[in-house]
Amino acid sequence: MARAPASPLQLLQEMLSPENDVRRVAEVKYEDWLEQDPDACAAGLLRLCCDVSAGGARLLAFTLLRRVVATRWPGVAVDIRRGAAEAMLAQAFGTTGPSSKAAVETCAALVQQGLGLDDADEDALVELVDCGKEFRGTKDLFEGAVMGKDGSIYCIPLRAKRAVKLVPQVAEDQ
Repeated sequence: MARAPASPLQLLQEMLSPENDVRRVAEVKYEDWLEQDPDACAAGLLRLCCDVSAGGARLLAFTLLRRVVATRWPGVAVDIRRGAAEAMLAQAFGTTGPSSKAAVETCAALVQQGLGLDDADEDALVELVDCGKEFRGTKDLFEGAVMGKDGSIYCIPLRAKRAVKLVPQVAEDQ
C-alpha cells in the first residue's frame, strides 16, 4: 500500500513546479496515494483547502478535491465526507477572492454528489430538496453564489433559467 506523503503541502507544491521532471514524479505519487488510500488523500486535500498559508497549493487542493468528489466520493469514509461539507461551506462564506470561488465550486461538486451522505443521516448539514426537473442531471447550472445581507445564499445562474435563494437555518438543538 502506498504511504501518505510526508507532507501533502510539499507534494502539491511539487505538482505546481515549473520543472517537468519534478511535476511528473509528484503527479505519479499523488495518483498512487489517491488509488491506495482515498480516505487519507481526501482528508489531506481537505486540510490544505482550509490552510490559508498554503498559497497556490491551496487552489490546487480545491481542484483535486473536486475531482475526488466527482470520481470517488461515495467510497470515502462518512466522517471525512461530513467534514468536507462543513469545511467547504465555512471556506466558501468565510473568505473572499479566488479561494472563496474555489470553495464555492467545491461546494457545488459536493451538492451534485448529494454531499455523499445517506438520506437517513440525522447529522447531515444540508437537506437536499428537489427543485424540479430543470435542476436535475445538468452540470454547471450555477456560476457561483453570494451571501446576501439577509443571510440567505443566492446562486448565480450560468445555465439555469433562474436564480436560487437558499435560506440557511440553525438546527433546533444548536
